[in-house]
Amino acid sequence: MADLWSQRECSLMHSQRCERELASEKLLNDGGTNIVDGRGYSWKQTLEDIEILFYGHPLEAGRGAEARVVLRPNHLKVTIRGLSVFDDALWEAVRPDECTWTVEQDGILRVELQKVLLEPPERNRWPRCGRSEPHRLEKEQLAKLERQQERRWRQEAEQLERRLNNAQQDDEEDASSAAADVGSAAAADGAADIGVGGGGGGSGGGGGGGGGGG
Repeated sequence: MADLWSQRECSLMHSQRCERELASEKLLNDGGTNIVDGRGYSWKQTLEDIEILFYGHPLEAGRGAEARVVLRPNHLKVTIRGLSVFDDALWEAVRPDECTWTVEQDGILRVELQKVLLEPPERNRWPRCGRSEPHRLEKEQLAKLERQQERRWRQEAEQLERRLNNAQQDDEEDASSAAADVGSAAAADGAADIGVGGGGGGSGGGGGGGGGGG
């Protein structure tokens, strides 16, 4: 049994370690696009750079001059047609001299930021582009918390139902036991009544015998 338990513990520890390694791998190699709700832009990243697309503010052909990009090591400001569409501190520092911006053929402004690389490498995976943004995994995390809460509620409801069923069974068993006790007591009383009645008849017979003697 001890060996079996040790095997189970080792298997569980190995599984947890694999999950952590997979999560770390996903964090380092997540190249998915992060859409920032309500702000009209999306961004994706590698460990070395960030690409921002301002899809919600397209420009007309030949009107690239209507876009203005101001870059500092820790701040980005983007204005399109006089409207500020990004004005925020960056999550980590970038190298402004190596950053670029262009207007694509479809009129979408694309800004590329070159990160100042940090150690350990995990620090180069930004959870946000601008610091005022919601976390890029916030929706996923909230959905996970909701699923966990629903699971807890379901488990609590099942436990309550089991307790109620057990209590009902206990009540039924108590009622059945009480009925059996009442039945036994009634049977005992009946037997006692029969015994008393039989004794009376014998006395009467004795009295009759006395009368015969007279």
